[in-house]
Amino acid sequence: CSQMQGLGMLRHGQGLMREVMGFLRRCLTQQAEVRAALYHGIYGILLNNPTSQDAVFNLLLPHFRRFYELDEGLPAPLKLDACMLLTSDHCRLVEPLHLLLFNIHRLLALQPPDPNQCTSTGGA
Repeated sequence: CSQMQGLGMLRHGQGLMREVMGFLRRCLTQQAEVRAALYHGIYGILLNNPTSQDAVFNLLLPHFRRFYELDEGLPAPLKLDACMLLTSDHCRLVEPLHLLLFNIHRLLALQPPDPNQCTSTGGA
């Protein structure tokens, strides 16, 4: 019986996580202020639920790619012009890129080191 309850709790947890991720995905389509609030609070989610790290990373990475140019020949791969809306009389922030970058950095820092990745800086 307790095994069945455990499975029910697991399903409930997975469903709740899908619901939270859907909510976060919708937040990424909102105004810059909403995304800034998301970026400010998302680290708490990661610390309280470490199993959410992959899902959050998979959510943020495609959003980040909207502001990053993959062409290695460019001196500045960030599309800063896509983060602002310029009109004749003012400039408005449409993407708080600094907060997005900070959270991606924090996500990567939470990942355990990859034992298969070569960390040697010297040659032999």
